[in-house]
Amino acid sequence: MIATSAAPCPAGMPGGARLECIPLLFPGDARLFLRRAIGPRAGKPVLLIHGASAAGDTFLVPAGASVVDFLVEKGFDVWILDWRTSFHVTAAEPALANQSADHAAAVDLPAALEAIRTTRHAEKTAYRPTSVIAHCMGAACLSMGIGAGLVTRAGHEVDRVLLSSIGLFYEVSWDGWAKVQDRVLERVFAQNPGLQTVSPLVSKAAPWPAALEEVFALWPAAWGPPWEEDFFQRLAFLFGQPFLVSNLHPDVTREVIRGQFGAIPFSFYRHTAQQVLRGFAGKLDAEAALPIATPNGEISTVLSQTYLNPARFAPFDLTLLTGAGNPLWHRDSVDRMGEWLRRQPTQSVTKHVLDGYGHQDLWWGRHSARDVFPLVFRAVC
Repeated sequence: MIATSAAPCPAGMPGGARLECIPLLFPGDARLFLRRAIGPRAGKPVLLIHGASAAGDTFLVPAGASVVDFLVEKGFDVWILDWRTSFHVTAAEPALANQSADHAAAVDLPAALEAIRTTRHAEKTAYRPTSVIAHCMGAACLSMGIGAGLVTRAGHEVDRVLLSSIGLFYEVSWDGWAKVQDRVLERVFAQNPGLQTVSPLVSKAAPWPAALEEVFALWPAAWGPPWEEDFFQRLAFLFGQPFLVSNLHPDVTREVIRGQFGAIPFSFYRHTAQQVLRGFAGKLDAEAALPIATPNGEISTVLSQTYLNPARFAPFDLTLLTGAGNPLWHRDSVDRMGEWLRRQPTQSVTKHVLDGYGHQDLWWGRHSARDVFPLVFRAVC
């Protein structure tokens, strides 16, 4: 990985005068971006990692009242990673971005932390370990990286981690189960082996595969969002309803939200569906690699051994955060993660489950600055 020098953000990637971009280059792989807040650099570094199909833009709205604005005002050195599930990255290089969550956990997130570490040392900034705020599948991949020993406190100079909405355990709401149980993505994969991305924004140039379109046509409209536009219906079908409309900040309008989601790498999407089916993090197609002689009672143990290693979380101060009404990742995802972590007597872990909040509206809520951001501050400082 090569971290190039800072430059203005590429066209279409929000930044303006507040952010500069540092491209992360991997030979033969997708080009990722770190966006860094412009300003004093002596504060504690904080890295924000977005969810799949979204982008680092998640943390920049509502404009002027976002979590990035909050952290900058508190004196942090704020970084945002656009990794391979960022629609900015996926749109630019769909074939190269089309990798599993295993790849993201092993390559994208460690590379970003290493870039922050080396940049801070080159600037001769007073030593401050990095805090990480990871949301949705960003939190899932960070948990995988920690559990596999690919992200470490000493090696990456990270001390505090906030996991938002999910960790290593996957629990979805009932409409999510209805979609994964028939393994539609495995059928799509078999019928469309060259498929690189899937997006809620459908056009004649980028249609959905027939198998996915057929299931969507059968999907009850009542399960979707209150907004009837095709984009929002497809968004909710692909991922579950990503926010509570009733809790959105007035400035987070439909038009703003349309710009917050895009294509997801299909390999990553298929891997996520497999995680939901097994209920915990494992490698892509891990079941297919099981030795035939594996006893039924040992299958989960074998599948979980790559990532479910609780002792590797012990060096970090961990905070778990979700909304009590999360319609995408059921709060059980965070509850199970907390119970699992607390089996380690040396583990520092705090859990917050917020009434009146869902998923993305943790960041975009009308009262996030009052209810959520102070919890974030305590988690990372």
